[in-house]
Amino acid sequence: MNYKPHQHFCIVLLLLINIIRVFVNGETDMMSCNVFQGNWVVDQSYPLYNASICPFVGKEFNCVKNGRPDRLYLKYRWQPQNCSLSRFDGQIFLENLRGKTIMFVGDSLSKNHWLSLLCMIYSSVPSARFAIKLSGANGMTTYTFTDYEAKVVYHHSLYLIDIVKEKFGKVMKLDSITSGTHWLGVDYLVFNTWHWWTRKGPTQPFDFIQDGIDIYDDMDRLVAFGKAIDTWGRWVDANIDPVRTKVFFQGISPTHYKFDGEDFLRRNREKKIIFVGDSLSSNQWQSLACMLNNPDQRYSPSFAHQGSFSTIFFPEHGVTIMYLKNGFLVDLVIEEKGQRVLRLDSISRGSKWKEADILIFNSYHWWLHGGPLKTWDYYRVGERLYRDMPLMDAYKIAMTTWARWVDSNINHEKTRVFFQGISAAHYEGKDWGAPSAGNCNGQTEPIPGSNYPGTRYTAEQVVTDVIAKMKNPAYLLDITLLTQLRKDGHPSKYAGGALDCSHWCLAGVPDTWNQILYTILLKD
Repeated sequence: MNYKPHQHFCIVLLLLINIIRVFVNGETDMMSCNVFQGNWVVDQSYPLYNASICPFVGKEFNCVKNGRPDRLYLKYRWQPQNCSLSRFDGQIFLENLRGKTIMFVGDSLSKNHWLSLLCMIYSSVPSARFAIKLSGANGMTTYTFTDYEAKVVYHHSLYLIDIVKEKFGKVMKLDSITSGTHWLGVDYLVFNTWHWWTRKGPTQPFDFIQDGIDIYDDMDRLVAFGKAIDTWGRWVDANIDPVRTKVFFQGISPTHYKFDGEDFLRRNREKKIIFVGDSLSSNQWQSLACMLNNPDQRYSPSFAHQGSFSTIFFPEHGVTIMYLKNGFLVDLVIEEKGQRVLRLDSISRGSKWKEADILIFNSYHWWLHGGPLKTWDYYRVGERLYRDMPLMDAYKIAMTTWARWVDSNINHEKTRVFFQGISAAHYEGKDWGAPSAGNCNGQTEPIPGSNYPGTRYTAEQVVTDVIAKMKNPAYLLDITLLTQLRKDGHPSKYAGGALDCSHWCLAGVPDTWNQILYTILLKD
């Protein structure tokens, strides 16, 4: 399992919030507050237990025992925006669970969740007696707190649906749940599945996927996941008595892979990666090049520049990483009388894009330019020429043209397409609730929390709507919020020229974009 030490405490605490609030305060109080909107704050009274003396913690989750040297990650408490969570009290929890059963059903993240709850109970009520029952054939482990007849159960079920052994191999059946008999009569059911859906190769525990009578070697995993979750939902509706049983679904727990340049190059051997867009695409391209230029590795990359094309080639792996300067994606041409015309419905220079295995597009920054920085005089749509039109109308037409071009010209089985999203600028302090700040100059800290106090960019919705309508939607690298929070990350007066509050220092924020890109490619 790819467990990352810093995840364990944070993951389980957030996932336990919903259940604890129901047990301790009832459901009414939860209705007044979304406990999943908030931020992490340092609390010196944390952690809630010492893993070294909890008898339930498995080796794979015991980060301190395994040598993790830092401790600050243990001190973070989740703070909802508009309310506070009651501190966990194991005595109250067990009283509420008296004579009842809570069952965690899912993969190793469900196990993570289950063991956390056991440790929280043990730390709070160390004198509570318990008995253990293992049922390997059914994948069930049960801890019964005997003084309360309260059962805390883990049922190992990676996909919730069935995997059966046929003569020709192991088959995952998207429309079948036979193990659900173990879930009947339980008072609290906490389901989870997702972690294993992206597994391929030797770690994949099935050979085929069956949907109805059709059997496939493989299929789009999100499509398969959707069908399986539909099956689970129908099973719950048909078999679970909502008066008797409270059902939770754990949600998707993210992974946080550290960028590994050697792994990135190895996985993309003989491939071509192209960043197409404005100077923010160049920002990301340069970031990736720097992240790959590891002095500990004996790489000998070559650099070439021709016109609007810049190329870095890593010969040891045959990996080509390119940047193609194209601020609008659609055509900008010089027409008669020297008029600079932005043709919103035309892309004639996309032939180079077809060569890529991975395409990362971006366009927004240049659309905002006015005065002497504006690079066009007119818009053209078909035969009609416009001196001006609402900016977002023009942007939407151009983005729709780009989306149609991608759908018509890119083989989605060969090429993975991304759109970078809208990167924030910080020229006006009032945008983030600090009018006295002026701009990004002198900013040394991010905006705290997980919410940006300013308004959303209209272009965000344009991009989201356009991508949603694509036949094969591009993957949106939705970087807007994480860039909005980083008013401290711009070159500002250290750009070697004019004040720059739109691009990003390197090393810096674009490295996170590439870490996200790397994680997505790992999943693929």
